[in-house]
Amino acid sequence: NNKLAVVDKLNSEQFSDGIIQEGCDRLTRAKNVLIRGVPEVPGDAETIKNNDKQAVDEILGAVECTNKPVTFFRVGNPNPAGKYCRLIKVVLPNDLDVRTVLRNKKMLMGKPNTSQYSIISDQTPMQAKILKDLRIELKDRKASGKRTSL
Repeated sequence: NNKLAVVDKLNSEQFSDGIIQEGCDRLTRAKNVLIRGVPEVPGDAETIKNNDKQAVDEILGAVECTNKPVTFFRVGNPNPAGKYCRLIKVVLPNDLDVRTVLRNKKMLMGKPNTSQYSIISDQTPMQAKILKDLRIELKDRKASGKRTSL
């Protein structure tokens, strides 16, 4: 009986630590957006950074974000074969700017010079898993003919 109490306490502490870590991670990511579809240009680091800056500024302008990003960078390892473009992670000054960008992201489609780009929120692995599970459940409900409403 005493062994169960010790195991339960350890599991409880690990669970609490996981929840705290998830909360901190979400707060950190709340100021970030990810941009897809910006081609990577060959060249030295300065040329690449300038090209990415120009693309980020153009995209943020198209979605009516008035504040400049705090920083931005490519996520992942470079792809020498050029099969795909790495995401650009953009860190904005506050979460209100992120909400503005995500609310207005459909504006990219209406402009010819930005229609190839897309913007997504920066999610924790737990958030991504929850959303994936919800999509699967919705698909299953639709397939079974159940009425789905919010």
